[in-house]
Amino acid sequence: MVNALRRWLKEFFYDFLENPRLLDRMNSFIDNELGTCKDESLVRWVEPLKKIIAEQVRDLMAVCMDSPTHAYRRQESSLGGLAS
Repeated sequence: MVNALRRWLKEFFYDFLENPRLLDRMNSFIDNELGTCKDESLVRWVEPLKKIIAEQVRDLMAVCMDSPTHAYRRQESSLGGLAS
């Protein structure tokens, strides 16, 4: 089961982008179900899964920051909002 979650987070993260509530539920599941599980082999997956989420969000932010819209906004702010 944990490998399926890992694969979903790594390869199909766009599902979570399209539905932010789903990401909230995944984080809740990781913290409240896996994190409190009596089976230590499942508990050890909490940090790796959270790391995957953090990496995916970081990578997404990097892509967004490199987009032409953000480049224009950075240029505009460096010109004090005077870009025409």
